[in-house]
Amino acid sequence: MAWSFHGAPGLAYPIVGNDGIIYVSGLGAGVLYAIRHDGQQIWSLPIDVVGAPAQSADGTIYVSSDQSLVAVSTAGAILWRAALGANAAPSPLIGSDGTIYVGSDGGSFFAFASDGSERWHTSSIDEFWAAPAQGGDGAVYIGTNINYGRENGFPQTLYALDPSGATRWQFTANADLQSPVLGAGDEVYVRTGGAQIIAVSSPGEQSWSSPVDIYNDGAPAVGPDGTIYVASGSANLSALSPEGSVRWVFSSEPTLCDMCSPSVDAEGTVYLSSFGPEVFAIGGDGTERWAFSLPDEQSSHTAQRDAIAIGGDGTLYVGSDDGTLWALTD
Repeated sequence: MAWSFHGAPGLAYPIVGNDGIIYVSGLGAGVLYAIRHDGQQIWSLPIDVVGAPAQSADGTIYVSSDQSLVAVSTAGAILWRAALGANAAPSPLIGSDGTIYVGSDGGSFFAFASDGSERWHTSSIDEFWAAPAQGGDGAVYIGTNINYGRENGFPQTLYALDPSGATRWQFTANADLQSPVLGAGDEVYVRTGGAQIIAVSSPGEQSWSSPVDIYNDGAPAVGPDGTIYVASGSANLSALSPEGSVRWVFSSEPTLCDMCSPSVDAEGTVYLSSFGPEVFAIGGDGTERWAFSLPDEQSSHTAQRDAIAIGGDGTLYVGSDDGTLWALTD
């Protein structure tokens, strides 16, 4: 362990900015922190954050907060707020041209310019309550979730949108859709509430589906060789080939965090926390590289809502419910 930082309860969704600063949310008290790579706090901002922050090329940090998209300066000051008219979905996306994309539970998906002006929005009868993703050609992918004002059982839609907001194609599934991730050739992998991983390619055709144990809020992750990693509800981490076949399954005790997204480094090592104080490193062949037990017993639930952040030097950043951010090195 390199260092630990103690902040507000529920430290979650750490990211490493392009400036090397770690940005992390204290969900229990509504605080956004900026932390140096040595663990020293730079600033804190009282703000209710939903999901992970995102940072643009100019350093501006964007967060979902209540019913707004909020832009924050590198000095920790609020630059602007854009009202969404409904609760903001977690984790905005910064597009390749600097456009900021964010959904809401009111059935709208928005695109904003860096000055806070709305470029466009699109609407659905259901919620856009998942983080979007962008392909190499600029297409933006976002899935819908059941609007709680309706009964379950309605089909949900994965949209591929032009940067202008026009629909390129759409794919219908029979369950809620979680945050999409992209593989080779911009094939889209998305987890469904029907306990499946599905692969969808242009023009909106399903390539394959693979069952997972139970419903899971965590998105899959894609390794450098194209392997797809997904945590499941029976203490397993599964590795799938780009064609959807199971390559291996890693099991652990204590139970792996099935609400988390795995994190994968450039060498193909997969990192995932447990529902206990352990953090696991799993090799690309499915064998355990190491397991680290966080020293504070109060951190018995670590990073349940988010992926582990990986710094440019390989340092791992793990949030915990008791308000500790841990920096781990080999």
